[in-house]
Amino acid sequence: MHKLIEMKVKDGNDIIKHLAKIKQLWDRIMLICTNDLPLTPKLFKKLLAYSSPLLWDEFTRQYRRDPDK
Repeated sequence: MHKLIEMKVKDGNDIIKHLAKIKQLWDRIMLICTNDLPLTPKLFKKLLAYSSPLLWDEFTRQYRRDPDK
């Protein structure tokens, strides 16, 4: 969980690789904590939005406000 939460991508980094790493960590957490998830899927979506570079704020703002989208 610590590694997942601290992951951030910077401008110019490969966003696809970043998302793949986050997804891989999320999948591991889902396997380990099947009955007691430490992070809801909605919160995971917010985490994805917050881990993106500031340049992406215009695109991720809607997900931070309403992760059901």
